[in-house]
Amino acid sequence: LIPVVGGAMATAWSEWDTTRRFERVEEAVSQLGKIVEATGIQPDRLGEAEMHLLEDGLNRISREHRKRKRAAFVRLIASCWLHPEISFEERQAFLRALDEFDDIHIRALLFLRDHAEKDFPKYEQIADDLFGKDSIKTEERDSILVPAMQQLTAGFGFVERAYQFASRSGGAIIPGPTFSPE
Repeated sequence: LIPVVGGAMATAWSEWDTTRRFERVEEAVSQLGKIVEATGIQPDRLGEAEMHLLEDGLNRISREHRKRKRAAFVRLIASCWLHPEISFEERQAFLRALDEFDDIHIRALLFLRDHAEKDFPKYEQIADDLFGKDSIKTEERDSILVPAMQQLTAGFGFVERAYQFASRSGGAIIPGPTFSPE
């Protein structure tokens, strides 16, 4: 009984998985086509590096279950195509980063982008904005945000911690050298 049922289940899952992945890639290519038209990207002028980034991005899209994140991958692929002056390795690192990031990472980066011009926010400001002041226990909040900020800092170098020695107040978070507005 198990070999018969197991085989049927494996076949059903394989067909479902293949169809689902294909639909995700198809949707992404359609979205990318709209961006290409809107931005004037000339696909016939894209090089091998850009095609590799497309392949890598579509592979990641095919596995991603969140529609919002799939759309972010599409925008990132287009951004990679629009900026061939950025090294291939750096553009590929952004694809890897997006693959690893959760919503909290993206929200933190957006907060930092929005505040980078005005000031360098402290950890508490970021936490209050992302979670709401006093909305959850500090320990719970920190168990989510601290690892996310560490990954943004040490894992990818997207943010840095700045210390203000003159005022003896530290902990400002600033965009790092590899921070991208995308």
